[in-house]
Order: sequence, then structure tokens, then C-alpha cells
Amino acid sequence: MLPTIGYFMGNAVESTIKGNVSSGMQTLVDLEAEMLTKWFSVQESAAEALANDATLPRTVYQLFQTDQSASPPASPGDSHKELAAELGPAMSAHDFDSYLLIDKSKRIVSATHAALVGEPGILEYEPFIDRALTGEAFLSPPFPSVVMMDADG
Repeated sequence: MLPTIGYFMGNAVESTIKGNVSSGMQTLVDLEAEMLTKWFSVQESAAEALANDATLPRTVYQLFQTDQSASPPASPGDSHKELAAELGPAMSAHDFDSYLLIDKSKRIVSATHAALVGEPGILEYEPFIDRALTGEAFLSPPFPSVVMMDADG
């Protein structure tokens, strides 16, 4: 009789512990998901505020007016450098990695990486370029770079 009682008590204790651990883990998952959602919201707001900065339109319009049909220069022009300088502090403050300025034909007009300037639509960027061209502010998920790197990085 005692072994039978011990067996059922052991099962009851194990079941209670599993329930408590499961409940605690679910609470942790829910909390982490909510924190991540809030973080994305803050980052999207920061990106949108940066894109709507009053100092950027002049530089952006200059870049759009520049003839982009020729192959991109070996080094970025003054407008590219000016845009990078205007975006740099805010990007650094928010740990943003890079930016793209794309026209409606999906050609890259300016970018953090000069090698991308003048490139037509890049397949890896299509999902978020389409969303951005509709005016939606959002963060893209991480993806492998399409920029070729040399041995020095």
C-alpha cells in the first residue's frame, strides 16, 4: 500500500512542478515577445523620424536630379557624402547598419555601400522595397549582404 501511495504522490508532485515550470516559461516567452514588439515599434518610429527629418529633402532631391543612368562613380559624389553625413549620427545612435535611397523604378540612387549605387532592383531587397515604396515605415529583418567584401572587411 505504501508504494502505491508513494507512486501517486510522486506523480502529483511531478505534475505540479511541470505545470509551474511550464507556466513560468510561458510567462517569460510572453514577456520577451512583448519587449521585442515594443523594441521594433521604437526602432520603426526612429527610422520614420529620421526619414522625415527636415534637413534631408534638399540632399535627397539633389540625388534624384543627378543623372543616374551612367555607371556609378568610383567614389561617392558630394551629395552621397552629404546624405551619409546627415544620416550618420542618428544611424549610429540607433545602431542602424545601413541605408538605401531607391527611386520608383527600384534603382539604388544612394547607399551606405557605394558599390550598390546605380544597381537595379536587387532580388534580396525586393520584399521590403515594395513595402517601402507604398510609404510604409518598417524595419527589415536581417539578411545576408549583397555587397562584395575584400579580405580586409
